[in-house]
Amino acid sequence: MDITGKIVEIHEGRRISQQLTKQIGITLAFFMAAVLLFLVNGHLVNLPVWVFPWALVAVWVLSVISIPFYQRVDEPVESSSLLGALARASTLVCLVSPDQFVRFRSHGELLEQALDECAVALPDLLGDIDRARQGGSFMSFYALGDRTYRVHFQPAVRSTDTVTIVFVDVTQEQERNAELELSTEIFNNTSDAIIVADEHRHIYSVNAEFTAITGFTADEVRGRKLGFPKSPDHRFRFYREIFSRLREQGSWQGDVWSKRKNGEVFSGRMKVAVHRSLNGKIKDYVAFFSDITELRQSEEELRYLANHDTLTGLPNRRLFFDRVDQAIKRARRSDGQFAVYFIDLDSFKAINDELGHPVGDELLKMVADRLSKVVRESDTVARLAGDEFTIVAEQVDSLEEVKSIAEKIVKCFDPVFQLSEHEVYASASVGVGIYPTDADDMMGIVKGADTAMYKAKMEKGRGSYFLFGSEAEPEKGVDDFFVAELHQAMKRDQMELLFQPQVILHSGAIVGCEALLRWRHQQLGQVMPHQFMPIADAEGLLPEMEQWVLEKVCSQMAAWLRKKIPVQFVTLNVSHHQLDNPEFAVTVAKVLGATGLSPTHLIVEVSEVTLLQDKKRGLRFVQALREIGVSVTIDDFGVTRSEFGYLKGLPVSGLKIDNQHLQNIKQGQQGDTLIRAMIGLGEILDIDVVAVGVERGMQEYYLQAAGCRLGQGYLYGKPMIAESFERLFNRAPEVDLV
Repeated sequence: MDITGKIVEIHEGRRISQQLTKQIGITLAFFMAAVLLFLVNGHLVNLPVWVFPWALVAVWVLSVISIPFYQRVDEPVESSSLLGALARASTLVCLVSPDQFVRFRSHGELLEQALDECAVALPDLLGDIDRARQGGSFMSFYALGDRTYRVHFQPAVRSTDTVTIVFVDVTQEQERNAELELSTEIFNNTSDAIIVADEHRHIYSVNAEFTAITGFTADEVRGRKLGFPKSPDHRFRFYREIFSRLREQGSWQGDVWSKRKNGEVFSGRMKVAVHRSLNGKIKDYVAFFSDITELRQSEEELRYLANHDTLTGLPNRRLFFDRVDQAIKRARRSDGQFAVYFIDLDSFKAINDELGHPVGDELLKMVADRLSKVVRESDTVARLAGDEFTIVAEQVDSLEEVKSIAEKIVKCFDPVFQLSEHEVYASASVGVGIYPTDADDMMGIVKGADTAMYKAKMEKGRGSYFLFGSEAEPEKGVDDFFVAELHQAMKRDQMELLFQPQVILHSGAIVGCEALLRWRHQQLGQVMPHQFMPIADAEGLLPEMEQWVLEKVCSQMAAWLRKKIPVQFVTLNVSHHQLDNPEFAVTVAKVLGATGLSPTHLIVEVSEVTLLQDKKRGLRFVQALREIGVSVTIDDFGVTRSEFGYLKGLPVSGLKIDNQHLQNIKQGQQGDTLIRAMIGLGEILDIDVVAVGVERGMQEYYLQAAGCRLGQGYLYGKPMIAESFERLFNRAPEVDLV
């Protein structure tokens, strides 16, 4: 069979039977749409072009029947009678299915398959057939069983008693339309703004919520680049990193700043995903975001309350210690100095008791105001508790300047305090500690100022100041409170573990974490290890603390694994005490056994300085742990600037590049070269290299280019409690095991 050369292939043809009144032929062929049109147009019936699918279709020709239509059904009858009447009608039935198959068959055969289900529709169908015979050409919809058909009725071209009925199965089409309508409904009524952009990141659709949040209509943003409307708070690099992450991982989420049409800047929480074609190319970008300006304001208010005194609005104890810590870092970088002032009101208790707490509170607020006016904008005035205030004065150039500030503080109390209902005279005693003259650490300088304040009160009298280092020798009693509290810290359950994630640099997937010890004290706040560990060592408390850390770390890691949280490892630091302890590996094995933790999930870190104090001792330590299956990593690697040859024969599993090297990346080629050398050394020894202190995207980019695989730092997460780490881990990208 060859019709106009359009037939692609004939698979099979066979004649079944011949009868006087009808011929039945079964032929399976593949037709282009144009061929089907040729067969029907002017030969069978004259059908409109839109009946046929435009792609390659498979056509079943089952039956072409030409029988005069001699019976009309005007009254409802039984289903079987209706079917018989319909079977005797002169019709050609063409069924177009959802899979683009076109089937020609008799209407009787078509309806016989679902007689019980479609009987309800038969009267209407008979009426439409009769209407078509009389010259009508129209379309109707029928629900036959669980399928929906679009039915086209067409009278034949060369016959007055032949009708062609084309059943097009539109069930899936209607389902898709329903889904599309639902999607459109969601798109237009969701509480999130939605932006859709093409592969070139040009916006072509936004929903109503986008307009409600930004004020821009769809026409105003159509064709603009994804990221519009931008805020000056974000630079080009910010967007470049987002789209780089989208290309690599397929999604990105985070908080952004944007701008409304009226110029108002607002905060949005955004999630962007890419839609790819079958060949993997990006077709569209879909972005969802919500306005979290009020949420941010609430968070900022909570953060403010956590760091400020509710009565005076000044920084509280927590923020004060943070400011001192920051001042130390800045002073170290600039080789400068700063002063800490402790201020205590004289006879405040008597004022409070005599005039009442409301008057006392009013006085404290006025004191806060006066102190704030005495110092520079760059200085910090804080209220620790009760009538105790502090000032951090940075960049003081001389002792005379320190004394000048102290005198201003004392004199600001001279004028009478005009309260709402009382006039109050007050004075204050001031103690001063100078960094680094009096102490070179936070607790030392704070304790020095506190001690000096008591000296001023006891030795000089009210309304005076005392300089800790200049007027008195440091007393041993300065640290007595700190030491006494440290001895009680374990008993009072004040020690806690925080966990900082370690990630794969190229993907951001979290593979493990480092356990970090902190001391949380009610008065001192959070005390860092470098502030209390030396004292703990001197007081003989370190072994007990390290045993506690070991047990807690193993217990927490085992708990994560029981909860099916696939953290690969946790690391913990040990001091020189454990290198001197020949039974340390035995202790570790016992703790692992007690907690049910596999040794492969624990990594012990020891600093390079500690390891190099006695190389033979260090080798014994590493070998003993390796024998029980525990890996060892060298911490603070590169600090000693020693030759790296000692690593040969030392069975460590990794190196942690000290964060000071990352800070030097911008400072010259020497720092860059040293980092590359350490990364290259790790490759040669086939051990992991972890970059510590990654805080900026530029550092991450450099480390990836240099071949570093793992990173740790604030860019990926601050040290956090176990529950927060779990949440972060569950949100992070999965580890690619391929």
